[in-house]
Amino acid sequence: MRTAFAPILLTAAVIAANAAFAQQPESTQSNAIPTGATAEAPQTVQNTAVNNTAPQNRVGGSWLLFLEELREVAKDSPEMQAEAARLDAKKEGLYAERGDLGLDFSLSHTRYPEGSGSQSGGGGFTALEEYSEARLSLDLMHLLARRGSKIDSAKAKVEGAEAELNLKATEATVRLMRDAVTAWTYQYRREALNNALHNIESANDKLRLSERAGLPEITKATPTKVAEAIILRSEIENNLQAISPLIPNIPNLPTDFSVLPLTPPDGDAIFKLATQDMKAQVMKSESLAYKEEAESLRGNGVQLSVYGGFVEQKVRTGAGTEDGPVYGAQLTVPLGSNQHHLRKAAEFEAHAAKLGALAAVRDSQRTLVELRDHWAAAVARLNQAQENMRQQAALLEKMNRLADSPGAGRAPEPWEVDMQAAAFWNAVADVWQKRAEWIKDALTWGLLSPEYLQMNARSPNPEGSQSLCAPYGACSEIAGI
Repeated sequence: MRTAFAPILLTAAVIAANAAFAQQPESTQSNAIPTGATAEAPQTVQNTAVNNTAPQNRVGGSWLLFLEELREVAKDSPEMQAEAARLDAKKEGLYAERGDLGLDFSLSHTRYPEGSGSQSGGGGFTALEEYSEARLSLDLMHLLARRGSKIDSAKAKVEGAEAELNLKATEATVRLMRDAVTAWTYQYRREALNNALHNIESANDKLRLSERAGLPEITKATPTKVAEAIILRSEIENNLQAISPLIPNIPNLPTDFSVLPLTPPDGDAIFKLATQDMKAQVMKSESLAYKEEAESLRGNGVQLSVYGGFVEQKVRTGAGTEDGPVYGAQLTVPLGSNQHHLRKAAEFEAHAAKLGALAAVRDSQRTLVELRDHWAAAVARLNQAQENMRQQAALLEKMNRLADSPGAGRAPEPWEVDMQAAAFWNAVADVWQKRAEWIKDALTWGLLSPEYLQMNARSPNPEGSQSLCAPYGACSEIAGI
């Protein structure tokens, strides 16, 4: 064992170095594996990366940048960090399979006290005192028949983890986007409702004065009108109380929402997007991982190893110290059907995941159709709310004109003007609530298909978008206030 072990140790060192290189991250050996970046939104949503290279002078570019900023915010959430850690774990599993070459190096030394290792030879009994062996073995079945499938299975698990990360990132981004849109439109709703509350309180004060005057036939302060004012005030106060404070740590929205498309996508766009469903990609990767795992279990656990090494033994009598090379082969055949059933189980899992991927595409189609229908309904409700706002503004403008020119016709009572003003501002707040639903649907689709947001963007109208009475440039245009 003195110097004769040097060749074996040198060989082992070279093998260890090769194994260490094989375990290096993939990014240091070849191209790095890309990692994904995330309403209550449909579960079958997937991530399509926002095109950062698109020229920002294109209509809708600022909204795409906003969605990308939200995606970065989503990455910092504990949920996304947990998914990223799971992805790292799958990558380490891949590096481990690449580093498993089926090579083993063993070194042993045994002492036999008082000749307990005696053995019979050609010259009689020999008292064996020490036995040392250095051995290098290679599992041929692993190297030639199983290693490639195990690596492919690990690769598929990494791809599935990346798809899962992208799916979770998109879902988290959708939730953040909906919160951001809600917080942004709340500012306008709060201002409009505060105006409405001020007007309805003024109307209630004037109604009480008119009621005390005891001349309802002149002031028209009937119990019915008083009840209407009380109901309107209760509605306004309830809407104000429903407004939550601004949500922190969310990027500001672009101010020009007029560029967002009003028309929802057609059936072809839905079919195309459903085929790219990220949940289906997760299931496909899972199916491939199980399929390769089943392939790695071929041979029913049979192992065929070859080995070579060096042996040294010391005896008490006879030849003294003996040493020399040793080599051979070893075949191990497990008794039983464990590996066979494990392989069948993996095959069934692969088939189930494949069918799950097909089901995920169909579920995605249904979910996208629901999103499209909700988008269309949201636009219809927005148009109705805007028309109601315009009509309330026309009534208010007419009342103000008659109040300023009593000779032009019957002048309204002061409380009537205040009640109409409250109804108008309440309608303005309702428009912003309906507008929020439309923007959420449009941006949800924009997260799934950024190119649709770009190609179907409308001409900008920044002045109308920044007005409290949007889409009109100013409230004075329609209400005369």
